[in-house]
Amino acid sequence: MIPIIGKRAKEVLFAVIDDFIKYGGPVGSRTVSKRQDVDVSSATIRNIMSDLEEIGFLEQPHTSAGRVPTDIAFRFYVDSLIKVSDFSSRETEEMERNINPSSGELKDVIKETSRVLSEISKYTALVSTPSFTDTFFRHIDFVRLSENRILAILVSRSGMIHNKIVISDESIEQKKLDWMSRYLNDILLDLTLVEVRKKILEEMKKEKNNYDDLLQKALFLSDKVINEEIIDEEIFIEGRTYILSYPEFTDIDKMKRIFETFENKHNLLSLLEKVAKADGIKVFIGSESEIQYISDCTLIASPYEKDGQVLGSIGVIGPMRMNYSKVIPVVEFAANLVTKILRDND
Repeated sequence: MIPIIGKRAKEVLFAVIDDFIKYGGPVGSRTVSKRQDVDVSSATIRNIMSDLEEIGFLEQPHTSAGRVPTDIAFRFYVDSLIKVSDFSSRETEEMERNINPSSGELKDVIKETSRVLSEISKYTALVSTPSFTDTFFRHIDFVRLSENRILAILVSRSGMIHNKIVISDESIEQKKLDWMSRYLNDILLDLTLVEVRKKILEEMKKEKNNYDDLLQKALFLSDKVINEEIIDEEIFIEGRTYILSYPEFTDIDKMKRIFETFENKHNLLSLLEKVAKADGIKVFIGSESEIQYISDCTLIASPYEKDGQVLGSIGVIGPMRMNYSKVIPVVEFAANLVTKILRDND
């Protein structure tokens, strides 16, 4: 539970956090006393900072040095933000102009989003794709490549595309493949891909003499495409090197652990899944992420959706001393923009 502090203590704490965000080093009482928004004496500031250290809001990294905010202090600071900065029209136009790939495919939109978000925020951007098997079926198409090789194109309602080459025991002409596609698209519409898999297996178990040979082939081909090995969630990470520009990450071991987290994406995906299940923007500060290697970082993320279904999350990761009042609206705008693009390209 975060302690309750008075007005003066809050002013001093926020002054320390503001200076720490700007300069990245310990903040002393003399520095705070020079600020116009803190109207108390240096002695009073020293006492308040000592009290803030005692209750866990500040810590002193070195003897006789200034103090730095803790995870709890940043959490209190973020929760107390009444107003975030306005997102500039220039940045808005830049994001709208760049996050609009001509293909309109979800993966292309997501890839562009992660790149542009990283460039604008100057932090590492993370964007997760939806779990393919949890999205709704839209349609499947079969394209004859050669005598017995068929390209199957599976498209989900969210815009995810899964291609697979299927080897058939016999040659099937394109006209029959088109019929199979129409049949499957009719019986599988509005089912999740998990339900589609179940439906196909149920149909295949029915008495074979209830179906003609072509229908059996259609079910056989679709079963080869929609199986347990179908692609699942991915995560796009852009701007990894931005994190190196902050002095708190110049330690080689710390930097190595962060990059290991970027390479082994499982933990980050789990964190972004929590965001997708929540309402609105989420801020994980320090140890709140429960990922040991990024315990010195903050992740700000927001879900994006299509047709009322949450598909994934968009966020940035950087030092705990990031400019929250600016980054929060940037991330929120990016998530809303992706939602709008997916809706307009439907």
